[in-house]
Amino acid sequence: MLFLVAAATLPFASFFSERFAAACPKGTFTRASSWYAAGLIPALISPNFITGNVQALVMLQRTEAVIGEWKPSWYFLEIAATPGHYICGLLPVVALLLWVVVTLWVWLGKTPERKQLWPFWRALLTLALIVLSMRSVRFVYITAISLIAMGPLFSELIRHRDWPKPRSLIAGGLTALCLFSVAYESNISCRFGSQCDASLSQVITQAFGTTHIDERRFPVEEANLLETTQFKGTIFAQASWGGYLLYRLWPNIRVIADGRGNYDPEVAEDLALVYDRRLLGDLRNGPAFEDAYRRHAPDLVLQQHPWPVQTLTTAQPPANSLFIGFDQSGHRRYHYRPHPKNWRPLTIQGKQPTIWLNMQSANSRAFYAYVYTSRGRVKRSSGKIH
Repeated sequence: MLFLVAAATLPFASFFSERFAAACPKGTFTRASSWYAAGLIPALISPNFITGNVQALVMLQRTEAVIGEWKPSWYFLEIAATPGHYICGLLPVVALLLWVVVTLWVWLGKTPERKQLWPFWRALLTLALIVLSMRSVRFVYITAISLIAMGPLFSELIRHRDWPKPRSLIAGGLTALCLFSVAYESNISCRFGSQCDASLSQVITQAFGTTHIDERRFPVEEANLLETTQFKGTIFAQASWGGYLLYRLWPNIRVIADGRGNYDPEVAEDLALVYDRRLLGDLRNGPAFEDAYRRHAPDLVLQQHPWPVQTLTTAQPPANSLFIGFDQSGHRRYHYRPHPKNWRPLTIQGKQPTIWLNMQSANSRAFYAYVYTSRGRVKRSSGKIH
């Protein structure tokens, strides 16, 4: 639907161009309207096109704050870990600035040939594509299409500056090579290697291997444990993990959120709260996390970082905290520790607990007793967090 909205600039702009621009050929509006109708009519008569888009719009109003791919393009700058993130975050803004510059260069100039290269419909369509690329991180690639739309003006600018053709080809080739290197690092080396060290052969093996799920991205060990211990109940987990947990443990469990994003605004707010990096770095937010979890009455919480962890220089442990080690600078790291009457961990050897049972739930208390008795299948942890 967003593409159809952007494409509506064609008949809109051609309508005014045909009436007010002397150089615009007759019939432009008719051709543009026919082209647009050829895309719009099949979409409108497609099953569930209208109802599906209405549902998506209503759903996104409630949940897009916790769905990374629906955040604006500059969200890449907030999570930047590779040069590719910086490029994707900045490229739509650079394209918008280029659009402003070339539009002023053409329309304030006195060269008719340039205005023929940059008619009103092309300028408006390019602007719509740039705005669309800014709308969501998943649409950043549309920036490339907008740059292609500005291609004739770039050629005119090169001709106007009288740049030698070999120099232009070398500059274009080096730019393409640089972008390819960045894309390779982001999508091959870093996506498939925790230290950005994955080789192409490793990626090919993983892509065409027997497993169809990238297990690094999901709580595989936790799902194995819950499956082995035959857990049944409600799980508080991020939407990115909810679908996987349903895939592994349904029908024994339900989750408060999954990747479909079809949940209430209150759920979205609490998911965002307990996933906020700033809040996760302050032990004083521990009680707020407990309240957020408790509002949804889960039997257990399964989070990559269920409680705040803070690095402090003091040797005196703060209240309701537990010393868990030193960081690379030698500073002490403390983990928020909820009262065992409220929450208890279900531990996996060698890992900080990601599963915490809600001891206010009768179902969780029964499950905890089952797991840590002779009937259970998990030995009591000797780790530091209890």
